[in-house]
Amino acid sequence: MHPTPASTSGSRIRWWHCLASLLFVLYTVGIAGATELSAVSFTPSVASPRAINTAIRLTASATGGTFVQYQFLAGYASGGSTVWSTIRDYDSATSYTWTPATARTYSLKVAARDGAGGTPIESTVASYVITPTPPSAVALSVNPTS
Repeated sequence: MHPTPASTSGSRIRWWHCLASLLFVLYTVGIAGATELSAVSFTPSVASPRAINTAIRLTASATGGTFVQYQFLAGYASGGSTVWSTIRDYDSATSYTWTPATARTYSLKVAARDGAGGTPIESTVASYVITPTPPSAVALSVNPTS
């Protein structure tokens, strides 16, 4: 006896339902078995100080977490407090190339959040000095008087 089209369709639906349920369980167990996001740090590609318009690659690293996303921030002192700006919003990429255009001492930090939920955590703050571009060579000529 051959199955009727209706019973074949019903078998396919039950098979897909079982597969979807299995994938959901595997996904849920994977997240539940992950460790909690506990620390984040970053490293600049070149040491401070650097001249303005120098490309500086900031690379973040997290301990624990699932589907971690990183946010890079730069700040500077103003009126006794630090003014923070997001230089790259949350993204799963672990690095960002920052090219500061203003000479000053910056405070840098990275924040990380777990894609499975939870409160973002921040790295320690690192000071980074950006200096003015050194002047280019100047040629002098002397015009002797007669």
